[in-house]
Amino acid sequence: MSRFILFWLVVFMTLPVAFATEQPKQMESPVEYDTEMTDQFFEVDKWSSPWWIIERDDGSFEDTTGQITRREDIPRLRHTAECRTEHQIPHMINFSEARQINKDTIEILIHDESASTYDDLTVIVKNGRFSSHYKTVSPVAAANAGLIWTTTKQRLVLNKKHYEKGDVIRGRIEFECVEEMKEARNGRKHIHTIRIEGRFKPPLQ
Repeated sequence: MSRFILFWLVVFMTLPVAFATEQPKQMESPVEYDTEMTDQFFEVDKWSSPWWIIERDDGSFEDTTGQITRREDIPRLRHTAECRTEHQIPHMINFSEARQINKDTIEILIHDESASTYDDLTVIVKNGRFSSHYKTVSPVAAANAGLIWTTTKQRLVLNKKHYEKGDVIRGRIEFECVEEMKEARNGRKHIHTIRIEGRFKPPLQ
């Protein structure tokens, strides 16, 4: 069996399974504004390789998919978020995207690019108010009837009220939700809190 096939076999066997459980209506809060977001994160870009590239201390690398052999061919990913969470394991969420839904609504997605963690926080901004919608996957999927996330705390600060396509959205987020997991076999519920806090700077698509 080739290393490429073996790698993806292990990935598919160990990846958690996502659920399409209907989620509750989430709370809305007013957006705050700060035109002076000029700290180093917003001014200096950081880059990294995709999660499937292993960087070694001696400067060499390994492509676990077996496709890339030259360093110059490795994709470089720009970090557009710097958000901390302790969900699953303590880690940083380094990526975000933003798109214009309509003239009044912007969707901001803060997400992982990793094989070991999966956090997906969608923030909907409309007419000076916003709501936060979280989802993830469970490592014990076979035992679960579904996952429900209810936002319990949120704070969003943006650098201005109106954006045009191509503008970089500078923002800070504080988010907390309760995750409820129900076991299919006995109906037992497991509840814990997930927190995400940090900054983001995606260009508006």
